[in-house]
Amino acid sequence: MVIVIKRFLSLSAALLLLAGLLGCGTGTPPNDGEQTQRGELVEESGLYTAAESDAYRLLVDMDQLNIYVENKLSGKRFSSNPADIDEDTVAGDDYKNYMRTQFEISYVYGRNVRTANSYEDCVAQEQYEIYRLDNGVRIEYTLGDISMTWEDIPEQLSASRTEKLILKNNSLSEKEQELFLACFEQQEDGSYLRKSNVFGSKQTDLIQIFSEIGYTQEDLRADCKEFDIPYEAEEKVGFVIPVEYTLENDRFRASVIMEDVRYPADSPILNIELLPFFGAYKQGTDGYTFMPDGSGVILDFARTDFTDMDLAVYHADASIGEPSEKNSAQPVLMPVFGMKEENSAFLAIVEEGDALSTLHASPAGKTCSYHMAYADFTVCAQDTMDLSSVTTVPTAVSVYQKNLSRTPLTVAYCFLEGADADYSGMARNYRTYLIEKEKIGSRTVSEQLPFYLETIGAIESSKNFMGINYTGVTPLTTYQNAQEMAEYFQQQGIERVILRLSGWYGSGVVRTIPKKVKTIGSLGSTKELETLFGAFDTYLDVSFISLDTAKGISPSKDAAKMLDQQYVRTFLSEDEEGYLVSVNRLPALTKTVLRQTNRYRNAGISVRDLGNAAYADYNKNQETDRQSGAELASQSLQTLSESGKHMMLEQANMRNFKYGSHILLVPTGGSNYRAGGQDVPFYQMVIHGLADYGIAPVNLSSTGDQDLLKAAEYGAGLAYQLSYTDLTKLNGVFAPKLFSVYYRNWMQDAVQKQTALSEVLDGLNAMQIVHHEYLTPECTATTYQDGTKIVVNYSDQSVTASGVQLQPRSFLRLDNQGGKQQS
Repeated sequence: MVIVIKRFLSLSAALLLLAGLLGCGTGTPPNDGEQTQRGELVEESGLYTAAESDAYRLLVDMDQLNIYVENKLSGKRFSSNPADIDEDTVAGDDYKNYMRTQFEISYVYGRNVRTANSYEDCVAQEQYEIYRLDNGVRIEYTLGDISMTWEDIPEQLSASRTEKLILKNNSLSEKEQELFLACFEQQEDGSYLRKSNVFGSKQTDLIQIFSEIGYTQEDLRADCKEFDIPYEAEEKVGFVIPVEYTLENDRFRASVIMEDVRYPADSPILNIELLPFFGAYKQGTDGYTFMPDGSGVILDFARTDFTDMDLAVYHADASIGEPSEKNSAQPVLMPVFGMKEENSAFLAIVEEGDALSTLHASPAGKTCSYHMAYADFTVCAQDTMDLSSVTTVPTAVSVYQKNLSRTPLTVAYCFLEGADADYSGMARNYRTYLIEKEKIGSRTVSEQLPFYLETIGAIESSKNFMGINYTGVTPLTTYQNAQEMAEYFQQQGIERVILRLSGWYGSGVVRTIPKKVKTIGSLGSTKELETLFGAFDTYLDVSFISLDTAKGISPSKDAAKMLDQQYVRTFLSEDEEGYLVSVNRLPALTKTVLRQTNRYRNAGISVRDLGNAAYADYNKNQETDRQSGAELASQSLQTLSESGKHMMLEQANMRNFKYGSHILLVPTGGSNYRAGGQDVPFYQMVIHGLADYGIAPVNLSSTGDQDLLKAAEYGAGLAYQLSYTDLTKLNGVFAPKLFSVYYRNWMQDAVQKQTALSEVLDGLNAMQIVHHEYLTPECTATTYQDGTKIVVNYSDQSVTASGVQLQPRSFLRLDNQGGKQQS
């Protein structure tokens, strides 16, 4: 990416600008004498029991800091590190040391990025302390060198700093305070100046005092600056990383307490890998890894054709790097992963720092003899800036997030045994977890399968008046047209038609942010619109951040910024880009939408682009990291929900699905370019019966018949995006995204498919999906809570499954009394 710098700007001025962009250079802020609240120091040896419940106990190896969670009944142990590392025939010596870590960090060192880990840079150096917690332990890992020397003691302190750090610090004894006063002399301005005759044991004791209060190099830098004293201390490359390990309600949690992380000012931490080997299974074990790619995939341990999988939770941060065309990757809607062997399994949930995380899965045999899955967190975003416009040679420099993200990084592990130890059991466990955590009460979900009809209201088009070309708005589907279309499907036996009106305000489907929400007059009157609301369950579609045009956008007020302070652009088509709206604009835009739609009492709101929104705004005047950006999107949805409006969302992630009565574009598999994965409806098993949902529009898909089979397997309704007007007969309209939408071409197809699907799924829509399995590689069975099974055959041959014969590319329903119905 290229930052725009005026040509007359000198190189020195550019470097001054660059200094303000580099970011993450503040280190640990002065703590003003405040101390982290800890329990008592644990000084035991051997295997220490840190917490215990009726079913599990949490154990800590006090010498190697290995963490164990033990099932008290079976004796099964899940460990943070493999037990036989030295015997691993695949791993090299350096990698074996990595296998002994509980975490690894990457950090900036000069112009390079280096790594440090909890074993080589801490445990092997015996630089750690362990403190008791009510339900576990807190381990403070010291990586590298942060030992305090005489150079780190300030020459002068202000009166206020002296009071907070020393004289009114309850953690210091009276004797220690007296020693300070013996070494520092108060000046006329009230400050304290270090005496020149402090030697020997006094130096040692004073160093100990400042070490006890947690005095850092950043404290020293700030105190030197206050009195114009040159800062000459040698920069130490050392880090303090506190991690809390707890056991509560039979869930094990590992949490990096980012508020208490200490790091050198010039060496910000970029990433933290947490427990990369927890629960790792050895090569030859019968089992698989579960990853949340799309609806979910399982990676069989026995397969050798899959490589490492890296999934940015939700998606990549759009505020980093150049805009790119949407690829074939499925979204990541769930911050979870899991592993299973014969009779045991675990599910890991990223509870905090989810929008900062990337999930990794690695097969055994590549770098070591273990299958592994874990979460990695980006706590300081990094990008590059091109300075070639102000230098004679190409120059690219790294720029960083201004401040490290301070949200805790927490992964919770749930343990499964016996019949629950598979991906279906993981999904049931996660569903229960979400219901409890998000306090999701009972929801009224219709037993009848929904049919989603999206009508395209109006579109921008080129027009001509008396030889003058201009851009106008062309209606495609009026309110009366939409009602006619919905009534047609209803008359054909599709009783539950859910309407989504897109392109109803502004410039139509060429979307702008809703600064104003004014209906398009050519689509019909307010009375006609309200009649439609009364006749059908109808949702007005609104886009907050996905822009097909820059019209009405003020970049300086509305657009998010990248790390180099350029505006974030989004790729829309081969020759069109748009701006990405700052997440900090969402609260105001949400109020506007509510104010303008409250007049329609029976209308719901379709929010097209906040269901899985998670990106940053790196504007140096109001920096908002990615985690905070995801939270702002969730808060907007919460505000809309609390207004009493029913909502429709697209691809809602697990932060946001609770706000949607309907969820569209649910994924029906993983990313097909990933080798070795087998698709599973994990997402659907979590939310079925808690919300209605539908697949992507069938008429815009190249695999319509396959989509029908997927809908049957995944318990989803069908969706169609249609126009009452045939766009191919209109002049001046260029809408490559709106191909094949003329409703008369799809009426019969929609009726046939929805009727066939409803025949087997009606009555199940409000139930939980409790199990899913592959009967053959191309035949699946989905089981509902009343015992009903939906069996789907994807092959071109007849299949005998569950005692019945299934025709090629078809599905059937087996009710719990043994009856069957085939389509």
